[in-house]
Amino acid sequence: MRKLSFLCLMTAVCFAQITLDFDKNKELCDKKKDAKACTITGSLYGLKENPDFDKAIEYTIKGCEGKDASGCLSVGGAYLLGMGAKKDEAKAMTFYKKGCDLGDKLSCEIYKTNGKALYDMMKKLGGEDD
Repeated sequence: MRKLSFLCLMTAVCFAQITLDFDKNKELCDKKKDAKACTITGSLYGLKENPDFDKAIEYTIKGCEGKDASGCLSVGGAYLLGMGAKKDEAKAMTFYKKGCDLGDKLSCEIYKTNGKALYDMMKKLGGEDD
């Protein structure tokens, strides 16, 4: 169920964007340093038939570092839940703080509750398992 939750978070980020074309987004990220394209590329790495979570995290972090708040939210979730990355709550909070500083309300809520808001959302959706 946690893998499903991770995929839902990543998918939500994707569908909020303009295009899901992997090659186009990867090129925009790599050559033009387009932060949103980096976040999308990271999401798409995580959604492949054989996901590459190392690349998913790498590219999503690039998105966050490029000031794409949705990248910060996604990578924060990956670290908080241990999905695609080793669970690290302190690192997750760093990304949520950055997302919050960039104006993402959900990142702010998760950061201010030290992750509790995300767990509460998952519980409501029936996706909490430990």
